[in-house]
Amino acid sequence: MTEKDKKEFVRLINEEFVRLEYEKRMKNNALTFEDIEDTISLLPKLKTMLKNNELQLEAVKLGINQSSSSGDMERVQTSINLETPLEKQENIIEKLNLRITKQKILIERIENALSIVSNDEYYSIIEMKYWKKYTNKKISEELHISVDTLKRQKNRMIKEINIVFNKSF
Repeated sequence: MTEKDKKEFVRLINEEFVRLEYEKRMKNNALTFEDIEDTISLLPKLKTMLKNNELQLEAVKLGINQSSSSGDMERVQTSINLETPLEKQENIIEKLNLRITKQKILIERIENALSIVSNDEYYSIIEMKYWKKYTNKKISEELHISVDTLKRQKNRMIKEINIVFNKSF
């Protein structure tokens, strides 16, 4: 993966994170069923994003040069930048710390909500459906249950997760 591809990947993940955090479809301060499903399926990506941001923070603290994206260069060219290199570094560190904190909170909330159903006999449905991206047919074959049973059990667990996740708001 090229550096440009990595930056694009991180940008897309960050956009998805922002979408989940700030543009959730809210009804009476509660996430929808679909929002919970989206949030669960993003857990592995959020963990990767967190690790990348922690590595980036360490690099900035050590003074390792971080190349700017073209969007950053355009903003700098259209405005006068009076920050010293140290102030720039401190601002980047502050932004990364805030991003990392938000990511840790979201990951912890997801994991806490998932812990409610982690001992459920059908918990593997969550893993296969949202993280391994198996089809309903493949999951039902793996678990030797009907697709209707699979859907019923998945929906039941998502409802339980939704209750716990929304209580942490």
